[in-house]
Amino acid sequence: MSTRTCVTVLLKNDVTDALPAEWTTWPTRMELAFSLTGGGAVNSEDYSRFKVASLREAARFLFDPRYQRRPLRYSLKTDGFLPAYRFDAEWSLLRRGCTGGVRQRMLEQRLLPWSHGADTTLFEIWRRPITQHTFKSRVWLRTGGRTEEEAVRHWFAVAHQMRREYRDNW
Repeated sequence: MSTRTCVTVLLKNDVTDALPAEWTTWPTRMELAFSLTGGGAVNSEDYSRFKVASLREAARFLFDPRYQRRPLRYSLKTDGFLPAYRFDAEWSLLRRGCTGGVRQRMLEQRLLPWSHGADTTLFEIWRRPITQHTFKSRVWLRTGGRTEEEAVRHWFAVAHQMRREYRDNW
């Protein structure tokens, strides 16, 4: 089972060059969440240690081999309004023979158990274990869009930037 506990920070304006154009005019915030799983633990210092305000900072933690076992999850969300997104595109960042694809957007879990609401996520990037019995993981990316084609287009735009961050720094 996975539980999301979030810390919210406003996104820095200097990192919006890689995002789809419409996102750069919307008020957004970057959320840090931890997927709590059977083999992982999170303490209070993790929230301040892994908090980010840019895509570059998120990439630094997601791609650094020292943090490969950390269940980090970063989301760019709209702040104060709901994007009219009906679809999500989700794949491994490398897309090498992995499952995933485009699907209808689902409701998002809120802070209280069994409490759900509309999803305000523009994109979400996280480390996902390859299997249930290993600490090895892959970086996954999910983006939203009004149509299936737009969700895929947004996925490629964010994936391109994150892959560039990976190549330039790791």
